[in-house]
Amino acid sequence: MTEPILIRRSPIVIIKDLILLQLVLTVAYFLAAVLANYGELYHTLSVSDIISYEVAKFFFIAVAEFFLLAFIFLRWLYTVYTIRPSAVVKERGIIIKKREIIPVAHPVSVFYEYAPLSQIFAYGTLGIRTMGREKPIRLTHIANPDLYSRVISEMMQSHAEESMEPAEGAPVSLDDLLKTPERENLEFKSTLRWDLGANKVNRELEHAAMKTTAALLNSGGGHLVIGVDDAGAVRGLAPDYATLKKPNPDGFENHFTNIFKEMIGAEFRRFVKLSFPKTDNKPICIVQILPAAKPAYVRFDRGEIFYIRTGNSTTALQVSEAANYIRS
Repeated sequence: MTEPILIRRSPIVIIKDLILLQLVLTVAYFLAAVLANYGELYHTLSVSDIISYEVAKFFFIAVAEFFLLAFIFLRWLYTVYTIRPSAVVKERGIIIKKREIIPVAHPVSVFYEYAPLSQIFAYGTLGIRTMGREKPIRLTHIANPDLYSRVISEMMQSHAEESMEPAEGAPVSLDDLLKTPERENLEFKSTLRWDLGANKVNRELEHAAMKTTAALLNSGGGHLVIGVDDAGAVRGLAPDYATLKKPNPDGFENHFTNIFKEMIGAEFRRFVKLSFPKTDNKPICIVQILPAAKPAYVRFDRGEIFYIRTGNSTTALQVSEAANYIRS
């Protein structure tokens, strides 16, 4: 169970609100003074014989300042943001409580912004982009939003990993995976690097595997099964093992990780888990891929390319298409 994150606005908001209200009240006071003579009005009251105008004026201003400060402080105190994997809850109000629940649909990305002046005082805006919302959820006047951004990203990823636990009836074992054809969240590869037709190592096959992996990272996750051809026939990992210094699952995973770091990036490796079941005494590699917390690109000599899954195929998006896809 993921613990919710509670966030209050930076205390700097108290100072900003106090300065703003002071300016408004000061202008209102002087405008009212132009229209009426407070001294003459006060002397018409019976209490003026007991308390002088100056004392009454000081007392009135002191009481007004007290209630003003109390109001600003309590408004800050009772404004609380609760971040959960499923929703962002905004609570505010001193006497009348208001509660707004904004649903969160995964995948989720978190960002933060500092204005030039706010960076000096270490506060800014925290934003959460979620599927189904055109505009991000924005929480303003947050102290150290960069720190909260990392914590929320980790919470969302932890939730994603928990949600990837197999549901009842879902294909999780190799036998279950082989019973279903390739689809949006399932891809078969005969080998990782050994070209069965040319009978040699082919780096393009490694590139194809990384394209599929990145596409699944960007498209809600899924499984890449290596050692099984497109028709679902088991071929095993023996051809790939023969090309490695350590011809075993450990050597295979090390090589996969090296390619992954080179082409996609080490920061995304935690979203990928490898397992090596056997069928008919042939080892197979199941690559379980979780949805990434931010866009994953595949690096080539000519630059970076953004991939997604469309049906049972992997599709590269143009720059403008990728930008629109990421925003949505």
